[in-house]
Amino acid sequence: MPKLGSSPVNHNFFKIWTPEMAYVLGFWFADGYISKGTNHTYLVGFVSKDYEHLCKIRDLMASKHKIRVKTDGSYELIIGSKICWWDLQQLGGQSAKSLVIRMPQVPSEHVRHFVRGYIDGDGYVCFDSTFGIPVISIYSGSQEFLDEMATVIDSNTGVGITTVRKYKGKAPFIRYTGIKAKTLALWLYQNGDIALQRKADVARMFNEWQPSKYGWRSKAVTTEKMVSILTSNIC
Repeated sequence: MPKLGSSPVNHNFFKIWTPEMAYVLGFWFADGYISKGTNHTYLVGFVSKDYEHLCKIRDLMASKHKIRVKTDGSYELIIGSKICWWDLQQLGGQSAKSLVIRMPQVPSEHVRHFVRGYIDGDGYVCFDSTFGIPVISIYSGSQEFLDEMATVIDSNTGVGITTVRKYKGKAPFIRYTGIKAKTLALWLYQNGDIALQRKADVARMFNEWQPSKYGWRSKAVTTEKMVSILTSNIC
């Protein structure tokens, strides 16, 4: 393994809340890890199938660490930083976090950036193959994390607190469909935000979708917060 400590990085990246920090934190909660390497090195790792996106994260952290190809074809960015390692722990990160993570205390103005980062790491943004309606799904090994995220999403968008689902042999998830998914996409993927491009492109296609029955302006379908997001044309 290369001498990670010799490569530059913004060691204080996770100390100050910014839209970029919140996004990277969310992505790390979905597809990252921390560990201690040999010679007392403290490692922060990110894994993704999207090489270019890891390059963006590396640039945001002012890092020059190499991105390597794993045996499964995915890519891995490993950053050596005791300070980042420690700050992630303070924010709720753990070495074996997938089953036990909890939603961190994210400042309200940065919540959507954290959620977008998490979805870009471990979520689906797509059109249902059968009915052609928008779908956003969020996965985690921790049901508590998903319960907390669903509550936070509702408080910011008014889409309701969706129930965590779990099928045998599969990870728990929460799912938003139809007008709720469209509302969530408009809230999350705004122009100028850092995002995984392929998911942002699909999210923006949601803007063209309209329900075929009742109409989204129906009070039975939408809340005031949802209508505010749907009529703001921010995507």
